[in-house]
Formats: sequence, structure tokens, C-alpha cells
Amino acid sequence: MKSSLFIIISFLLTPFINLSQNGYLDLSFANNGIFTYPSQSYFGGEDLTIDSNDDIFITGTVKESNSDENVQIIKLLSSGHLDNSFGADGVKVVNMSSNDVAYKSIIDSNGKLISVGKTKLNDHYQMFAMRMNSDGSLDNTFGVNGIFTFSYGFGDAVAFSLVEVNNTLVLAGYVTNANENIDFALIGMTSNGSIDPSFGSNGLIIIDINGNDDQFRDLVLDNSNNIIVCGQTTDDSLPYWNQTDFAVYKFNQNGNIVSNFGNNGFKRIDFEENDLAQSIRKFNESDSFLISGIFNNVDCSCDSTIAAKINTTGELDNTFADNGKLRIPTDNGFIYYGGSSPVIQDNGKIVFAGPKVQLSPFIYDEHYMRFDNTGVLDLSFGNQGLVIYDFDRSVMNSKSKHTGDRLLILGVRASGPDFNDVILTGHILSNDLSTVDFSNYKNQYLIYPNPASNVLFIEASNDDFGEARIYDVFGKLITTFSLDNRTNKIDLNIISSGFYFLEIRTLEKKIVEKLIIK
Repeated sequence: MKSSLFIIISFLLTPFINLSQNGYLDLSFANNGIFTYPSQSYFGGEDLTIDSNDDIFITGTVKESNSDENVQIIKLLSSGHLDNSFGADGVKVVNMSSNDVAYKSIIDSNGKLISVGKTKLNDHYQMFAMRMNSDGSLDNTFGVNGIFTFSYGFGDAVAFSLVEVNNTLVLAGYVTNANENIDFALIGMTSNGSIDPSFGSNGLIIIDINGNDDQFRDLVLDNSNNIIVCGQTTDDSLPYWNQTDFAVYKFNQNGNIVSNFGNNGFKRIDFEENDLAQSIRKFNESDSFLISGIFNNVDCSCDSTIAAKINTTGELDNTFADNGKLRIPTDNGFIYYGGSSPVIQDNGKIVFAGPKVQLSPFIYDEHYMRFDNTGVLDLSFGNQGLVIYDFDRSVMNSKSKHTGDRLLILGVRASGPDFNDVILTGHILSNDLSTVDFSNYKNQYLIYPNPASNVLFIEASNDDFGEARIYDVFGKLITTFSLDNRTNKIDLNIISSGFYFLEIRTLEKKIVEKLIIK
């Protein structure tokens, strides 16, 4: 890896790089595309929130000189510079205990920032929610002096995310039960920071599946203001390498199960590994949802990004990736973590961002890759769908948001033995469609069989000849074939089985189709 961040910026400024290309640094943002701030905590940058003015809030944790960890909210103007009207020179620190972690923030219907997480009291964590005024001061009309806390009595209670629906705030996370297992938990709060008894059962929804560990991680609203919440559930009776799966529930705004979703309101999604759901996002063009996270292969100690697309009834969308499931595997010893907070653009394109990790020798870089809404790698983005940066030992815990034509990536940079700096980068992100939807040209090209084994046939309905290219899921070109005839036979024996992208290029268009080789 390069020895410093300045080398990277210098390289990006050379004339050999097209700075207007999708995915690359937006040099008009912050300091040549990069904002940093000291944190000293692994949890320094946990979430990004954008308000109606495109101002940016970074939610996280700061490690104080006495080793206490407290909530830290950083506010930036849309330009990427600190907003000195907020807190102390753009930064607000809130000390509730010796160990506070904030995971998520939203802007509520009154334009105020609400953050949730955990705070430690008497050796156990409590959920908390806090609300701030526009200047960063705590809103004393909310909870007790601006803070709501919730404990369950048996052990830890943690809130990872929240959503507002009809003036009710719904917190999602887990609570510890009397048997020391953790259970799914939703907490309903009124807008003034107290338990809302009209939600669920006296403000609570606690779900235990077969006495195992379960937790909610994120939630979103559908077009009817129903609550779709994702997390993970564990079944200790299964083989050790496949005990944890994605779990998705659907509730109405009052906290009642929506029975026509999945199996009586519940959907379990199994990638045949230990699957950890971290995020749920809604596609703008329809009432469909992307659930993403990582899978953990305990045999090889390797993780990578996975995602599933479901419709409003909980069914997998079979037009997305491989029967509704997308898996981004390891590549030459590198692991791609991008499932914690993907971005879905207005046109349905999906950007995964996060650390690119090599375990031996230990190397961190940051990567971004973009797919279309059917799970096809977008080869117009970055370098054949992939952008990689080295930010001086790079970034952990990446979260992402987009505002206009800018992609924002948040994480924590390790510049020493500890995670020392919050780092936020701004990237150029365009909605332009460089790749043609293959469905519009099915009458011009016939591709069969798919899945394929030894050979693939491409038949053209006219003499618009060109070439065919096959890429792996990382955008690496595997092979190229000339399309010189109406019927073309492609030998696949040189290609390993797996998930690929077939690109057809002619003088007038570029078409990408998913290809499975058995």
C-alpha cells in the first residue's frame, strides 16, 4: 500500500485519471474529497444522516482522555466543512456513562436529530434515544433532559436503528431474556420521548424464536407505512457453519404482524452460510426491498457481502442476481465488506461500499462497486464496476448515503494501532444509464442455454455484429469473443463454474446480461 494519503491525492490529480468518472473522488467536497476528524474509537463513524438542506450529520463515538467512550455528533455543511453553529465548532459530545455508543440517527418530522444506541449502567447496557436542537443542545422537551432510556431487567438492551411513523418513533434492536439469550425487540415511543402504549403490547414487541439468539438491525417503511424490519436469527440445532440466517418481519404502524408477508409475517432467508443481516433499503421504483449484510464461512475464516431482494409480500425477486440472492465472493485472497449500508440510487442502481481486506499479509483498502436493480455489475462505474482506494491503512465500518450526484462514504481510519480518525469521502455519482437494459432487446438477441455448461450460443436477429465479453462479479475481464455471424458458438470450457456477466458490444450499444456457468 502507499505510505500516505497525500500520495493518493497526488496520483488522483495527474492527467491520467478522469476525475469526472463515476465513483472517483469529488475534489470539490471537503479537502480534495476527504474530511477527517479524530475519534480514537472503532465506533467513531457509525451513521450518516442528511437533512433537507443537504447538511451532513456523522453519528458515532469518541474516546476521551480518561478512556470513557461517549456519543459524538459531527455536523458538516453540504460542502463538507464543519458547521460552527452546531455544538462546539461543529461537534457535540454527550456523556451519559463511561461507555456510550450511538449507532443511528434520523431527522424527525420537526427537523430535529434523534440518535439511538446503548449506554452502560450497572454492568448492563440500556437502549437510549436522544433528541437535539438545531444548535446541538439537547431538547429538554424530549424524555428526561433530552434523553430516553430503556432497560429490560435481565441484561443488555441495545437499539441499532429507528424510524418515525405517524409521530411514533420505533426503535429496533434486542433485549436479553431471563435465560441470557437475546430476543428481537421493537420499542414504540411518543414524539416527546416516552413509551407509546398504543404500539405493540404496551409499547413493546419482544420475539423469541425457539430459545435462540435473535436481533433486529435495521428497519424501513413501505408505501403503506408498514414497518419492514430485518435482522438475524440463530438455530443451534443446525450445523455450526449454517446456524444464522437473515430474518425479516413486517408489522403495521401499530405494531401488529402483517400476516400476508412471508410465513405469517416472518421471512427467513438462508445463503447456506452464517448470514448476518445489517441493513434494509427500499427501492424507489416499487415496493421492494434490499436486505444486505455479510456471510461468515467459519471453515476458511472469510466473510463477504451478500444481499437479497424481496417484494412487499416477502417473496424473493427471482429477477435479481441468482434467484433473488447476490453473493460477492472473495477475490484472490481479498474480502469485500459492503453490506452494512448500501446506497440505492433513484434509478435503482445499488452501490456497495466498505473495506477490502486481505488477511495475510493484513491489508485494508476501501472499495465501492455498483450493480443495477437486477444484480448485474454496472461496468460504467469506476473501473469495470469497481473503485478501490488506499486511505493509509484504510477504513472500517463503512456507511454510505447519497445526496444529489454525490456519494458519501463514512468510516473509521486506522492510522496507528488504534482506530483514530473518522473519515468521510465524497464521490461523483451519476444516474446516467450507460448500460442498456437487455430486456428491451430480447427480440434482437437469443442467448442460450443460461445456466450454461460447456457452450453458449448467441443468436442475432440482424447484422449488427460486435463482440461478447465475460466478466466475473468484480468486473475482471475473463475472456472476449468476436460475434461475426448471426449464430455464434462460445466455448466455456476454459471458464470455471460460477456467476458472471455477459456483455455484448456493438457500434451502437452495450448490453449486459447475467450468466451462470455450471
